[in-house]
Parts: sequence; C-alpha cells; structure tokens
Amino acid sequence: MKYENNRPLLYHRKESELSLSPEALLSVAHAVLARGMDFRFRVRGFSMLPFLREGDVVTICPAERSRFLTGDIVAAVHPQDGKLFIHRIVRVQGGCFVMKGDNCPSEDGQIPCENILGKVTRVERKGRRIILGLGWERFALAFISRSSFFYPPFLLARRIVSFLKGKR
Repeated sequence: MKYENNRPLLYHRKESELSLSPEALLSVAHAVLARGMDFRFRVRGFSMLPFLREGDVVTICPAERSRFLTGDIVAAVHPQDGKLFIHRIVRVQGGCFVMKGDNCPSEDGQIPCENILGKVTRVERKGRRIILGLGWERFALAFISRSSFFYPPFLLARRIVSFLKGKR
C-alpha cells in the first residue's frame, strides 16, 4: 500500500483521471455490491484479452442477483492474495468455481462461491457497448479458454511488440 504523510493513499492520479488504489477499489466494490447496486469501474490489465481490454468500463451485477454458469465473466476476490480480479468461469468443481483469464496460461484454482462479488453484465469500450463474450457464445469461449487456445497467439504478439518497441 502506498503512503503519504504516514496515511494510506486511497487513490492516485494518472494524467487527468482519478483512480482508486486496488485496496480502495475492492472496499468500494464490496460496499456498493452489498447494497444490491451495480458497480462500474475501469479495467486494468491484460488477462482477459481479447474480450476485455485495458481501459474498458465494466458493470458488475451483485452476486445475490446473479446465477453463475460456465462461461460467465465474474469479479472475484482471490482467496490467496485477497486481490480483486475479473476472469471467466471455465467449470464448476467440488462446489467451487474454476476460473481462468482468457489470456492466461493457467487456471486460478478453485474459487469458493463466497469470493465471487458479481457477474460482468456490461462492457463499454471508448463509450460503445461491447456484447461479444457475454451472450450465448460464452459457453464456447469457456471451452476455448480452458484449452488455452487464446494464450499462445497473444504471447507471441506481445513478444513481437516488445521487440519492435526495443528497436526504436
């Protein structure tokens, strides 16, 4: 956690945007979702490429109002490190959800039901609604994600981009 004048920072400034720290974002998400309200925030990271991109705005519907199925994209708190993450449910195993980022090489392990905050019900990119990955095709995408089909092409693309950036 970052500190300023011996007090924890709840946010940090990035260009002209005011962002909450990961810890504060999780606290606010818990508070909003616990009241039965939808929660919107901007995604950071690349683990759900190509369906969620850095900067997309997602809307999370509270877990109490959701029924989770294989293929759903959900927000959860990881049981080991306590961090908020958004990944796809690839299967249900032993009463827990097995989740995986579409652009990740391995699964997150078993995530207990109580760690699920809610389901992603809306994605906005540059002000436009994105529907791919949230409809009926999510079942096929869960199968593809489980087989790590997405990961190798994006890993190769990242290496090529990194290499080309290094040449400049």
